[in-house]
Amino acid sequence: MLMRRRAIGTVAYLGGLPALLEPFCWAWSQLVQYNAEYLCEPGEYVHYDRATVSLHDVARNMLVDRMAGDWLLQLDTDHIFEPDLAARMVSHMRTYDLQVAVGLYRHKHPPSTPVIYNWNADATFALPIGDWDRESGIRALQIGTAGGGCLMVKRSVFDRIRTELQEQPFTRFQAFGEDHAFFKRCHALGIPVHALVNVEAPHLALRSMPMTDYERPDAALLQQVEAGGLR
Repeated sequence: MLMRRRAIGTVAYLGGLPALLEPFCWAWSQLVQYNAEYLCEPGEYVHYDRATVSLHDVARNMLVDRMAGDWLLQLDTDHIFEPDLAARMVSHMRTYDLQVAVGLYRHKHPPSTPVIYNWNADATFALPIGDWDRESGIRALQIGTAGGGCLMVKRSVFDRIRTELQEQPFTRFQAFGEDHAFFKRCHALGIPVHALVNVEAPHLALRSMPMTDYERPDAALLQQVEAGGLR
């Protein structure tokens, strides 16, 4: 049946990366259901894919090679997101005529700033964006680079990188990781990049629970427990 329908885009995850599987899998299943019910028009479908290699640049380039439709949304498996994530990102891309957009999430470690940056003057160093004017009503904040954990890109961007730069979109170079390397190529081609400040895909993080973090209950609560009054 899919052969008779048109793929509008691709949603894929990097399956070869470290993950917190249960919360990610639940979020993924709800996303798939939402897309089927609300994102697609009659005769359309969303293509789903996964990369199973652990090398980030190889994995992302693999997904670009196999994408179907006009856009590719890549998700890391240590994130969660609302069911309408893809639909909202597609809507923002259309409304603001965006070519590259990222959903917001924070670093796992303090100070846990958003994983979005501006380039310095010669685009050799990424400067963290700690905040923005939240009262302005802005929805698409122009940035320089970001993490790739929630990244939507139009096919035309990948085509330009391959044709004009003769490079793969996510291949690493210099000291840049695969995500910053991609955004560096966008910068070289004058392709604007935006963060969707009202779209989130929060990081999931494991943490230990040592006894040094344990807050002892007060005496009254201890007496209840010892008396069997607390279940």
